[in-house]
Amino acid sequence: ELCTAMIFFDPDDLRAAQREAWARWAAIDPTAAELTARLGDVIDAWNAKDLDRLRTLFAEDLVAEDHRRTGIGRSEGREAYLRSVAALWELAPESRLDAGWFWLAHAPHGGVYSCRRSGRLREGGEFVADFLVVALVERGLTTRLEVFEVD
Repeated sequence: ELCTAMIFFDPDDLRAAQREAWARWAAIDPTAAELTARLGDVIDAWNAKDLDRLRTLFAEDLVAEDHRRTGIGRSEGREAYLRSVAALWELAPESRLDAGWFWLAHAPHGGVYSCRRSGRLREGGEFVADFLVVALVERGLTTRLEVFEVD
């Protein structure tokens, strides 16, 4: 086969590469477009530490359940979840979220994808946390998040 495109990205801008990959995926499978756009908005809002923007992406009755051994457990309601996000940012202000590099499943109503949260704790230690997320979407808003250990 012939190469049809060669695209170069700044090594420090993985999101640009991800946006390009997702656009190409959506061209092949249009059902991926809405889900990747929504996840991209979450990633960008999380990394900008923008609670107001995150608030617009989650349903008011959001249920988030963290099943990991060191997870935060269950939070009911968008505001409860956003308080937990703000607490994570407080503990690790130099942190970032990367998500959706690997998709185990996707459909118009949700998906299962990989996530990584990494950075530096306020007290100085570096961390990396890999996990899987199951996300459900209704009416254009995330209504449920379930977080699991990779294994």
